[in-house]
Amino acid sequence: MTTRLDDYPHTGVTVYKDGVAKIPVVGVSTNDAEKLSKALKNGSVKAFMRTHCKDMGADAQF
Repeated sequence: MTTRLDDYPHTGVTVYKDGVAKIPVVGVSTNDAEKLSKALKNGSVKAFMRTHCKDMGADAQF
C-alpha cells in the first residue's frame, strides 16, 4: 500500500483460508479511490467493472 496519489493500483496478494468462498477482487488506484470517495459523499454511485482474470493456480508457469 502507499499514501502516494497515483494511477497505479497496488493490489498486493489475496489469500483464502480453507472453507472460505473465493470472491472476485480488484484493485483501484489511489487517485480513483479518492474520486470514488468524493462521489459517494455526494450520494449513491453506480459503477461497472469488467475483468478478464482467471485463477492460474499456485504452480502456473509464466
